[in-house]
Amino acid sequence: STLGDQTAPAAAADAAGNVIVAYTDSLRDGSGAGVFDVLVPISARVVEVRAAGTPTPLAPGGRILDPVPAAGGLRLTFSRAVVPATATQAANYTVTVDTGSGPVPVAVTSAVLSGQTVTLTLAQTIAFGAVVLTVSDAVLDVDGRPLDGDGDEVPGQDFVLAFSVDAGAAAGLPAP
Repeated sequence: STLGDQTAPAAAADAAGNVIVAYTDSLRDGSGAGVFDVLVPISARVVEVRAAGTPTPLAPGGRILDPVPAAGGLRLTFSRAVVPATATQAANYTVTVDTGSGPVPVAVTSAVLSGQTVTLTLAQTIAFGAVVLTVSDAVLDVDGRPLDGDGDEVPGQDFVLAFSVDAGAAAGLPAP
């Protein structure tokens, strides 16, 4: 809690990604210049998504020219450690692809966690279409906080990434 004027703020991040804010408070301890700190925990976020075999991360609204393979198709990296029991539940990830007749689900058959990265295996290769990947906020960080899906530092929102795949474009083939 704060009582007086807070001045001289400084902030730093710890190894877990939390933010520590230090400040002076003119009344809190009676000295007129007490130094205090507060820990602001930050939930895990998805910081990078890559399709297997692509050299760069997928960008929102981006386009890739290689198919997303079924085996090891998508790799997601979290900003901090996540609870393995929640990160490895395939049901916490949904993938849809729209090739022109509406979105169709592509089953996520497994989710394997290694460090802060989850590798998703899909039921099929995606060679063409508008893809939407959703990561449920049921994925928890190691402190039990739900995923911060939209990056606003408030836990509890799904992460959603839309991108397109056009594997035939690299070979000069028309879209199906």
